[in-house]
Amino acid sequence: MNTETGPAMMTSNPTRDAESLERHFKPRLQQLLRALGVDVAYERGQGNHLYHRDDQGREIEVLDLVGGYGSLLLGHAHPALVAEAQRLLATGRPVHAQGSRREYAARLACELSRRASGDYCVLFGNSGTEGIEAAMKHALLETGGRAFIALDGAFHGKTLGALQLTAHPDYRESFELPEPGVVRVAPDSIEDLEAAFERVKHPAGFVFEPILGEGGVRPLNPEFVQRAARLCAEHRIPLIADECQTGLGRTGRFLACDALGVRPDYVVLSKALGGGLAKISAVLIRRERYVDTFDLRHTSTFAEDDFSCALALKTLELIDEPLIASCEKNGGELMAGLRGLAARHPEVIAGVRGRGLMIGLEFRRMTSSRSFLLRFLTAQEDLVWMVMGYLLNVHRIRAAPTLSDRFTLRLEPSALIGDREIQQTLAALEDVCARLGRGDAPGLTAFLPPGGSSPTASGNRLARPDARFAAHDEPGYRRRRLTTPAVAASWLCHLVDSEDLASLEPGFVDQPADRREALLEHLATRVAPVAMNPVDIRSITGARVRFQPILIPFTSRWVKQCIDARQTSLPRALVQKGVDLARSLDCRIVSLAQYTSIVTFNGLRLDARGLGVTSGNSYSVALAAQAVEHAQRDTGISPRESVLVVVGAAGNIGRACAELLAPHHRRTLLVGSTRPGSRLRLRELARRIPRASLTTDLDAVAEGDVVMVALNAVDAPLSERHFKPGAIVCDVSVPSALQAGMAKSRPDLRLFHGGIAALPGGEDLGLAGFPLPRGQVYGCMAEALLLAFEGVRDSHFTGSVTTEHVSRVTAMALRHGFTSASAGRAFTHIGPDMAPPTPFADMPCFVPDIEAREETHAIAY
Repeated sequence: MNTETGPAMMTSNPTRDAESLERHFKPRLQQLLRALGVDVAYERGQGNHLYHRDDQGREIEVLDLVGGYGSLLLGHAHPALVAEAQRLLATGRPVHAQGSRREYAARLACELSRRASGDYCVLFGNSGTEGIEAAMKHALLETGGRAFIALDGAFHGKTLGALQLTAHPDYRESFELPEPGVVRVAPDSIEDLEAAFERVKHPAGFVFEPILGEGGVRPLNPEFVQRAARLCAEHRIPLIADECQTGLGRTGRFLACDALGVRPDYVVLSKALGGGLAKISAVLIRRERYVDTFDLRHTSTFAEDDFSCALALKTLELIDEPLIASCEKNGGELMAGLRGLAARHPEVIAGVRGRGLMIGLEFRRMTSSRSFLLRFLTAQEDLVWMVMGYLLNVHRIRAAPTLSDRFTLRLEPSALIGDREIQQTLAALEDVCARLGRGDAPGLTAFLPPGGSSPTASGNRLARPDARFAAHDEPGYRRRRLTTPAVAASWLCHLVDSEDLASLEPGFVDQPADRREALLEHLATRVAPVAMNPVDIRSITGARVRFQPILIPFTSRWVKQCIDARQTSLPRALVQKGVDLARSLDCRIVSLAQYTSIVTFNGLRLDARGLGVTSGNSYSVALAAQAVEHAQRDTGISPRESVLVVVGAAGNIGRACAELLAPHHRRTLLVGSTRPGSRLRLRELARRIPRASLTTDLDAVAEGDVVMVALNAVDAPLSERHFKPGAIVCDVSVPSALQAGMAKSRPDLRLFHGGIAALPGGEDLGLAGFPLPRGQVYGCMAEALLLAFEGVRDSHFTGSVTTEHVSRVTAMALRHGFTSASAGRAFTHIGPDMAPPTPFADMPCFVPDIEAREETHAIAY
């Protein structure tokens, strides 16, 4: 029997292994890494560099400025540490010998106490967050207090206790505990600090980072920390310094607190303490505060092991005075270069902060950029994530945003960084700033591979990602909302195809369509709805409705792929986000357009959140039927002598059109797909309507004198050869199911779009790339407006279209002056003579703060 289980066997099928990885290991994170183009498997590391292989097997060198989030002060695989690890393993030194004298742990505790210039008792753990947990537990035991004072913007870990101190709500809110209570104060606000100490009756301690790391690399003011130390002394509670990221020399001092003029009662160390090879943390507690019974009550299976403690001792030996001085010197040179960069690009860089080799580069929010995509990434707080992908793929530099301030790029290289790496970093960031400054979204996203993202990678859940989609509060838009009429109606739409991206972002016009489509597919797992410019629409009654388009930036093709793969949870959750955004903008009615209706089962798989929801299909059917009737009168073709062909008759709109029009025609042919569900629906429909037959052969379309096309296709399957001479062809498909150029190649055909309404006031929607002339809207848009005018606020217009719904909405249209766009005028032909898109307008990006529900239903298509 073959018992081989080594790496070669595990990687024999990379594609299968990648799919298994995404299925079983952090699927949301894998989506993020792939979307950013940073899903790289590194094979080795040395010093400041990591190495991986490209598709041709060539080794690629990458400058690592992430530095293990501060763990790699000595770089990757420091030779002295590797040698020490090998020695320890070779000697057979026991790692787990609990309940015995741990000599390396005792020696390490003594050395840490000496290097911290105090008399400390030391406890060991496995990570920084465990160290914070231990410090909190000891403080509660020592003081009897039940509340901690901490800072806004702080990050202290993600285990349950430490998480209470972490400020960012994305990490904390779902796990918040009533005790221990936490009172937060603004960093550097002595007034807030003093008020907190007065307000908290029984404090257990004040916890702070000398430099707020994940909060944007923000150094604290010495006066603020010194005042905190005095207040702690007055209240007899410990001053607790979280030096997990700042300690051990990174900032140019052994402890960052040394530069602040305070000596903490507790010091928590981790990250660099293990030298990049071991997982270890230490809590230093002043001997006079230490509770002797604590080390009997707080234990850990993996803490204090000889292997980790010995490596930590070797690490401290290497962190000597010259190395700490080099951190200050090299950090100063890098900081000076970054400040010069900020001076040259003030429209891009908001600030440069930090000490030593812990530096944050804050980017401005690109809310006024000429680029829609950069404004959109700003609204989603994804701008710096995209910069991260660009730096890696174009400049071979690894950097990452801080977790709680996602516009700040962290730079935490090792102490081994030299002038060459500093200049490489500055040159790369110069390029980034120049591209951001001129709104070069195509250039900043060109690194993304052309393959797109598989819809099957979306899994069955759209979880709240770490990089939360936060709303961008654009003041002008908020002012417009204050004058909103009593009723607002929203229309949820998406990009029809990649041409729409070119309309929104002119820089993509010259790129191939498949390249644009691939970009949109890459971004699909990161997008959120965008509120576009609203416009007031008037009825002939004088009533007014605020019409609010909401764009979901995915394409028809991508949603169709999700449907075909039976992976509809992600697009459906994005539609739900659109509903929630509409509600946050005070809309009363939401209409679903295109695939937003299909993927939600015509609105039945949505939580309406108290809004009226419509699929928009009822008025689309009414308008299409009216358009056909107008065409028949105009051409003199009698319905009773005509064959009606309905392509896509198994769908919601096609079925309803067949039910309305078939009784007036000599014969009706229902055309559907070969899928079992489609054939079943066709058979049931054929039994209900007179003189009907069914087929799955598209060539049978040539029998039709009147052809109604209602497909959910993305590849325009109908060509000029499918239609008989002089046929009336009404296409209600979006995107169109008819191949381009037919208006010229078949002038005998009466080709027109169905389901289009004329607004009574002829308003211009001002939407970039909108394909209809001024004053015309799709039926689904008009239906939302009509329901808003009528005050209908329910979900009766979701699900299957009925003749009753069509009659009701037709009567509403008559009352408010809405008409078919083809009534009494020349037809709107399909082809190059369509009206050009309206000019691009500024579109403020608003993104809802919601969490989508888990749904695993497969769509019946």
